[in-house]
Amino acid sequence: MKRIRITGLIILLSQSLIAADESPDIIAQQKQISIDGVYQSWSIGDSSKISEFSIPISIYYPINRRFSVGAFLSQASTSGEFLGSSLQKLNGISDAQFSLNYQLEDQNILLSLSGGLPIGKNELSSDEFATSVMLSQSEFNFQVPLFGQGLNLSPGFTWAKPLNEKTVLGLGVSYQLKGGYRPLEGMTEDYNPGDEVLLTGGLDYQLSEIAALSFDLTVNFYGKDKFGDTEVYKSGTKIMAATQYKKYFGYDLFWWFGRFRNRSKSDIYNSSGNTSLKTQRDEFESIGMYRKRLSPQTSLTYTAEARYFFKTDVIGSAYQAGAGILPETQVSPNTRLQGRLKLFFGKENTIGANGETIVGFEIGAGIEYSFQ
Repeated sequence: MKRIRITGLIILLSQSLIAADESPDIIAQQKQISIDGVYQSWSIGDSSKISEFSIPISIYYPINRRFSVGAFLSQASTSGEFLGSSLQKLNGISDAQFSLNYQLEDQNILLSLSGGLPIGKNELSSDEFATSVMLSQSEFNFQVPLFGQGLNLSPGFTWAKPLNEKTVLGLGVSYQLKGGYRPLEGMTEDYNPGDEVLLTGGLDYQLSEIAALSFDLTVNFYGKDKFGDTEVYKSGTKIMAATQYKKYFGYDLFWWFGRFRNRSKSDIYNSSGNTSLKTQRDEFESIGMYRKRLSPQTSLTYTAEARYFFKTDVIGSAYQAGAGILPETQVSPNTRLQGRLKLFFGKENTIGANGETIVGFEIGAGIEYSFQ
């Protein structure tokens, strides 16, 4: 599931300040409901495959010009096989995600509160848990990588200040409080993920009336995971650097996004002592999109994507590249239909062994309804 992040609020706030004369409302005033159906499938070599069909539903509702609420929920069904043996099917709904945003206009501050309500499937059987582990691998980018993770709350604020007519600086901080849950059936104590602190800064620069460039730097600090009262794991600090560029060509739009994520070593606690290992891979991704307007109601977006996952102490490297098309048409003043088709190819390397070819595809359609 995709959690609304404070970095997105920085971009929203800073762009609104740059274009204040044209768009005074930082809190978007268009109410929206969207429903999608997405099928994603990945094959690893000749003997492993995992697929998911999901139905994400999102709602955005501005209460007034300064306050908005949002919600996200998804139904998903997964199946597949690993090394020739069938994976246990996993079906259910995800945790419900929500977001609240309130603008302090005079201070150029956006206050936010987001979180997840624990209604998703948890206490999985050992076979279901094995499916969940495969499903949650970041290189697959499934719409619903996890179902139930317990209650979590994340208050935060974003501040933005124009440095001149073309440049806006944004700073933000949030704290994510994570509740305990039981990922496996039969557990007698909760697994308690460590809390998370997020610091972020962004710079948006208006290159011209039709082009803009932005930079973002985000640092995540993680607390210690506990099983009951016993410390078991502490995730390494994550640093993300990202840049975006967009330019209009008449009614057409070109957009490029690049991001590098670095993870430091994680600490594993056990009775024999503590071990520091790099358990999570550094990642680089690049995404380019060109949206072509075919008519006042219809557009077609072409996408190209590439990702590289660096090897760690326990996981080999991987890379993938893909392309896709995303048609979109406005069937009425309030209703828009969207589609997607993406294909991916790459390689998954295992430490000490030859790599496996990976092939993935994504197909889906959705409807978005806007109203006042």
